Amino acid sequence: MEAGGAEVVPIHYMTPKEELLVLLDKLNGVLFPGGGNPINIENKWTQTADTILQYAIRVNKEHPDKPFPLWGTCLGHELLLYLTGGKDRSILDDVENQHGTINTIRIENEQSRVLHILPANLKKKLSAEPGVEYYYHVKAIL
Repeated sequence: MEAGGAEVVPIHYMTPKEELLVLLDKLNGVLFPGGGNPINIENKWTQTADTILQYAIRVNKEHPDKPFPLWGTCLGHELLLYLTGGKDRSILDDVENQHGTINTIRIENEQSRVLHILPANLKKKLSAEPGVEYYYHVKAIL
């Protein structure tokens, strides 16, 4: 992140909620990295991530002109899937060391903040032609 010009501000999962919300007001997004923590709403790590997610949802609704993005890589992606999927672990399928060929992107919203800048031919290729996915993760949504 720093190599790309960002100033990185670590967020410790044990930060009290009131302090966390003050910190989030000073940031312009959060990256949930990979790792090996268990995902369960009963643990503090997942609860802190849920607080961040709820903050981002609220801020993005209140200020659509100033987005507060969240990004999840590896375990961070699994965490966001769990939290947005009703905190139900069954939403995550076991995919450890699997691979397959499927359509990788379903583009339903032409107004997407991320996908709207893609050229039409690339949108078509990504949404209509088979792609390849390799799962080097433990969980995913299939």
